[in-house]
Amino acid sequence: MNEISGVPDSEKVLLVSQLLEAGKTDTVYRDLYLERAHVILGALLPHSEYLRLKHSKVDIDDLLRQVAPALERQEWVKVKELTGRIRVLRQAVEEKHALAELAGKIYEPIDVPFNPFDRGLQAVLAFSKQEPARLRDSMVVTLATLEKEDPVWRNFYSRRRAYFQGLTLTPLKLDKLDNTIENLDRVQIQKQARRALESRDINSLERLAEEMLRTKPPVEGETVRRELVARSIKDGEDPSFIFSEQTLSAARRFQLVPARVESSREFGDYLQCCCAWQAKIPDRPLIEAEKRIEGCTCGHPCPPSMPEPLKETLDLLMLHPFINSAGVRYLPRFVPELVLVEDFAEEEKYASASELLSALDLLTRTALSRMEIDQALLRRGAQIVKSELGLDPQEFRLACIPFDLYSRLAETRGWGRQKSWTHFDGFQIWKGGRLRALVGGDVRFGGRYDLCSISRADERDGVVARFAVIRRERLQMA
Repeated sequence: MNEISGVPDSEKVLLVSQLLEAGKTDTVYRDLYLERAHVILGALLPHSEYLRLKHSKVDIDDLLRQVAPALERQEWVKVKELTGRIRVLRQAVEEKHALAELAGKIYEPIDVPFNPFDRGLQAVLAFSKQEPARLRDSMVVTLATLEKEDPVWRNFYSRRRAYFQGLTLTPLKLDKLDNTIENLDRVQIQKQARRALESRDINSLERLAEEMLRTKPPVEGETVRRELVARSIKDGEDPSFIFSEQTLSAARRFQLVPARVESSREFGDYLQCCCAWQAKIPDRPLIEAEKRIEGCTCGHPCPPSMPEPLKETLDLLMLHPFINSAGVRYLPRFVPELVLVEDFAEEEKYASASELLSALDLLTRTALSRMEIDQALLRRGAQIVKSELGLDPQEFRLACIPFDLYSRLAETRGWGRQKSWTHFDGFQIWKGGRLRALVGGDVRFGGRYDLCSISRADERDGVVARFAVIRRERLQMA
């Protein structure tokens, strides 16, 4: 039922290309577009054949290296045999060159597209003001075409088209963002006044009192929100939601257990500061030797319950741009959630036996590059969620555990106490728009509040992959 019958191969290729482009724009659902493209492309160029063609290029180079010494020794029989093999391989590669190029983008995607509609990234990455609107309108047309050409997935395309048709784009007005006291609401001013009193800063206390007298109280029932706040903090999941027994039974086979994290909403509120919308791309990677912690400069109060190591990490997230695996600015909300998470002890990280790893076609959970992990998740994650766990992949997604989940679950599970890192969902953006994979949890650098970055190609042994099934909603823009 997933196949498309009666459609010419040329139209299937066009359909795959449209799905590829749709995933680059609708980044939160990119894995589903790629999964669909994988199925359609499989009828034209199966993954196994794509790998054979890829290896044929290596074989051709190897044969060419063998020709040179044979030629020098005038071994003409061998030269003829080698060149004949090269000709056959080249013919096979050239016949499907264009299709193989497209297949590489589907079977082994290496790019991580930025979400073009995320206001938290628009200013940082200097998007054209017209680009989001153009992409939105183009996406509506593409999805309408996909509805007609791919009826098997019509409902999915229809829902996404309705989303983009209703998407209102309001540019972030950076000229209205400043760090002056006039932009703080009455609650923030009162918090600053308490801090000023505690530190016996009478001048600041007097100035804050004058400002409070000038500030109009909000109209009853009116929500006090500043223009700069581009994200609303949601209340989180319905507390009555539970996974079905069927899902939990399947999850146990994959060493996934349900875990509910409670709200730390004040931490999410801390990230809703004007500084977050004026984030600057750093000129250095986020490594322990070069990590610079710069605090918020606008007088934005810090919740007294926030541990200092966590504040330092949240300041990094606020003042520099980070994205999640869906290409959306990563400013965690710290709302209550129910997730499924791999619950192995960190000292057992080198144990390779895992049905989940096997389902992802990963041989181990260490010495893996982030590119290898991400490709495995894009290729197989949605099917695991749907076919193995019985969950809707439009609502749930398999991912590396996010930092904010890890930090809240770590204390009760004994995580963050080893001299090793864990792969976290998401990336650091640094100079040139390059991406580095997020890792953390090393006891030497902050334990459960540690956050660093490594190259996406880094395969060091001291980084462990821990997966979680999360709601796709947490990856979306608010």
